[in-house]
Amino acid sequence: MLNIRTCLRFLLVISCVASVTTCFAQSFHSAIVKSPAAGTMFIYPERIPLKAGGLFAAERGLMFVPLNRSNPASDVIAVEVYRFPRSDNANPETPPIFILNGGPGFPGLERGLARRGGFEQQIQPYLDISDVVVVGQRGIGSSKPDTKIQLKSPDPQPADQPYDDTIAVVEFREALSQERKFWIDRGVDLTGFNVLEAAADVHDVRQALGYKKITILGGSFGSHWGMAIMRRYPEIVERAVLNGMEGPDHTWDHPGWFWNVYKRVAEDAESSDSLKELIPEGGLVATIEALATQVDQEPFIVTLDEGSSSEKKVLIDGRAIRYLARGYSGGLRAWPADVITMSNGDFEKAARRVYMRSRSRGRQTSTASFWMLDSGSGITAKRRGEFESDA
Repeated sequence: MLNIRTCLRFLLVISCVASVTTCFAQSFHSAIVKSPAAGTMFIYPERIPLKAGGLFAAERGLMFVPLNRSNPASDVIAVEVYRFPRSDNANPETPPIFILNGGPGFPGLERGLARRGGFEQQIQPYLDISDVVVVGQRGIGSSKPDTKIQLKSPDPQPADQPYDDTIAVVEFREALSQERKFWIDRGVDLTGFNVLEAAADVHDVRQALGYKKITILGGSFGSHWGMAIMRRYPEIVERAVLNGMEGPDHTWDHPGWFWNVYKRVAEDAESSDSLKELIPEGGLVATIEALATQVDQEPFIVTLDEGSSSEKKVLIDGRAIRYLARGYSGGLRAWPADVITMSNGDFEKAARRVYMRSRSRGRQTSTASFWMLDSGSGITAKRRGEFESDA
């Protein structure tokens, strides 16, 4: 039999459970400690498992920076930072290497370093040169806030009908508008997610760690990021090692320059002893261009046999050929084989690629910061004129 004190405790628990939202709301925002100010770094020891056993002593933390430095009342966000100390073989006078990852879409180092041999592959070789610092990308992955949102996938298009790029573009823009609204409604200033702010993040990390000059190492978007640092803070860059170059005016890929890459691949393939007997008359580039013209006038259906229970019909028209013109089975390495296969009238694998495209219209977006960082740099009027006039 319950005594009165037990009953009172029970009623108190029931009361708190029944009003858990109220209880939580009253206590959740009651912290008296101030939020970190911009320019504050929180850093702590991190132990990295080594392939041969043991642990490597590194540092990991967060750099608190303004979301939008042009706004004096800007919110503060956190960018993740890793620092790895140089080996005894390194010259202590050599500036640290700041690794700038590509994408944008760098999720942070944690998963890669947890993989056996990840540290030895990604970081250790550079430590014989100097300290290594890895700066996260604002709004992405381990840097906070992580501007992810799951959006509804678009409905597929019929594979046996002409692919409507207009619908895909409209749905893509609608998806971006939904995501933009999601974050703006939550008070996030999306204009702060740009490469100039990301360059300033690196500058602030350098300053917080006490380095006078740095070496920057980056590829793809990392090269774009690196060039923004070189332009804005030239006095801090000792040297830069960049690859997969994406210049300040190059976030839009130029179609003619892109196609020139395929022309060079075609020249190599056509001079190859193993392929020269298979190359169609006129060469690979002329073949794919002629095929696009021919299919523009005479589109056809490819039936994919999926067994006794079903089959899929796929339309191959001029638009589909132009989509397939960049290869469909393995990127640039397989592109000559793809063109040769289509020139011989075999469209089975090509049709499967077209079918898969029809099932997923547009490109699904999952991180607001990706689109802001990648597209925010824009394109100059001069280059856009060249872009749009290129056949």
